[in-house]
Formats: sequence, structure tokens, C-alpha cells
Amino acid sequence: MPKMARSLPVLLVVVGLPVAGLQAQDGFSEGLEYRPSVDVPVTLVGVAGMVGPPHLTDPSKTWTCLWCDRDDQGRDTLNGLDAAARRHWRWSDREKAHRWSNVSLALSLAAPAAAFIGVRGGVGSGFGGEMLIVLESAAVNMALTQGTKYVFRRERPWAHFDDPLPGQRRGSRESMLSFTSGHTGLAFSLAVSTASLASLRDDEGKEWVWATGLTFAAASGYLRIAADRHYLTDVLVGAAIGAAAGWVVPRLFDRGTEEAAEPVVHGPAPPVVAFSAVLGGGRGPRPDGVLVTGGFQGGGPFVSATWGF
Repeated sequence: MPKMARSLPVLLVVVGLPVAGLQAQDGFSEGLEYRPSVDVPVTLVGVAGMVGPPHLTDPSKTWTCLWCDRDDQGRDTLNGLDAAARRHWRWSDREKAHRWSNVSLALSLAAPAAAFIGVRGGVGSGFGGEMLIVLESAAVNMALTQGTKYVFRRERPWAHFDDPLPGQRRGSRESMLSFTSGHTGLAFSLAVSTASLASLRDDEGKEWVWATGLTFAAASGYLRIAADRHYLTDVLVGAAIGAAAGWVVPRLFDRGTEEAAEPVVHGPAPPVVAFSAVLGGGRGPRPDGVLVTGGFQGGGPFVSATWGF
């Protein structure tokens, strides 16, 4: 329970971000629409999927890998691609690579966001809603990544080669979460979602947003291998999941393009009758009755009734 209490302030901040920015869709980018009734629950489910598994498992017990890269006799079966990447890219100072991977992850958010602000001509109206889309992309990515880690339970490189890092031990929960790379997935979801917004807005200079974000995201992936936390395949799949979330989620907001493309109608629109009914019609040359019609006129509903028609 104390562990949950320590994490609670962080969770409240993450959950509070979409709620605090619900009014940010005013003046939102043309063709994009943030719907709190749909998108806030999606974001919260993503956050729950991100923070839930660590709190639902016991970190103190000894964990067994499901993907161990060894055969039944304990012989190494690690594929050649991962083995070669680790051999050539792993730093002698793995902790320094780990620290730099955290820096590159932070820059994967800050750098493309700064470039996005530059190409859109400043923060302006709608920027808060656009950043909520980036947050939703990241939350969806992290939920998918966390689920993948706990399903596959791949042994991390340092654990596989029995070369522990400071403060880590083989057989711990942390040593079994190699596949996929959370840093890489998060970096790519941030980079691609921000750049996708620039593309959907068709901002001049959007190429700079793509180049900036992808550069730092790729650096994050490389540094996770250098830090001996992940294999190359972990990084590649993490990048694919993050890029997919960053690509798909912003395009789910592209809901208003047809309405935006329609010509503006000046003056009240002609009525569109939705129904017409005769109630209590009588006999004779002028029957007594009520004619009820309804529909939309001038962008709003109307109902009319005519007696003695």
C-alpha cells in the first residue's frame, strides 16, 4: 500500500491533465475535434494500463522468464542480430547510457513540441487540445507496451548474460521486462503524434517536426541498447508500437474535415421536413384538423401546427 501511495501524486497529475484541458478545444485546429466524452476515457484507460501491472504484481518474488533465449539444456539461443547489436553498441559505462536515454526521452517530447510551436506560429488557440492528443497517444502506447512486457517476460540482456547492473538482480521482476522497450515506444509515440498534428494541420515546415522528433526517438532506442537494458528487437518492436499509436490516434480526431470543407450558407437554411402528420381530420369542404410538421431550419429544430386547414 505505501508503494501505491508514493505513485498516487504522479497518477493524479497524469489523470488531471486531460480534465484541466477540456476547454482547450475552443479554436481547435481545423478539421480536428477533441471529444472529452470519448477521449478522456481512452486516456484514462491507457494510464490505467500503464500504471496497473506494476501494482498488481509482487516485485519481491523471484520471477521466471517466459522468453529466455535458452534451450532446455540452458544453452544460449540468442539470435545473431541481437547478439551483434549488443556486442557492438553496448557501452562500457552502461549507467551513463541509461542516464542519457532518459535525457533523450525527455527531448523526444520537448524538441518536437518546440518545433511544432515554431511551425504553427506560437502556442495560440487550440494548442492545449493538441497536446492532449499527444498525451492520449502516449497513454495508449504505454498501455500496449506494458501489456506486452508482462505477456512475454523476456529476460533483459544484462540478466541473460549474468552481468548485473548496480541495484539490479537476476530473477527480479525488472530483469524480465525486456520486450518491448518502453523508452523507445514512448519516445516514438511522442515524436510521431506531434509531427502528425503538424501534418494534419498542413503547417509549413512540418518536415522539421518530423525530423526533430524522430532523431531524438531513434537516439533513445540506441541508448537503451547501449545501456544493456534492451536488445535491438526490443527497440524495433517498441518503436513500431509507439509509431503506430502516434500515427493512428491523432487521425482519429480528424472528424470535422467534411464539415469544414462545406461552403458557408448565408442566411437561414430552407426547412427540411422530418415528419408530417394529420390529426383529427373531419369531413366537408373545409375539414377540421391539425397538420403537424417538424424538421430543421436555420441550423435548429422547429415544430409547427396548422389548425382548420
